[in-house]
Amino acid sequence: TNISSFLLGHGFGKGVSIRPVFIENSFIDIFYKQGIIGLAFWFFLFFYLSYKTYLLKKNIYFSKGVIFWLSTMFIYLQSFSNPFVNNTIGIPFIMLSISSLLIYKKSRLI
Repeated sequence: TNISSFLLGHGFGKGVSIRPVFIENSFIDIFYKQGIIGLAFWFFLFFYLSYKTYLLKKNIYFSKGVIFWLSTMFIYLQSFSNPFVNNTIGIPFIMLSISSLLIYKKSRLI
């Protein structure tokens, strides 16, 4: 790697000789193709979801929010061995979790 591939990656569609399409570990795949900026984006989504769950602490929907947070955490943990987080399995669920937490936060029931 060099500075530009560290920051921006090698680009989509670029694989290694052993795995031309994708690498099993999603985070290594993201780092190889998108660089540290791509990793920052995916971890920003997780930290944003964690922050929104934390804001629900005094809300009556906190237990439902924790369920979405734990499910998203499971997707992130599974991505260390399977391509989930940046796949058609993980992306819709992460977006569903974020949107449901935003709706729970909007309903100001305490």
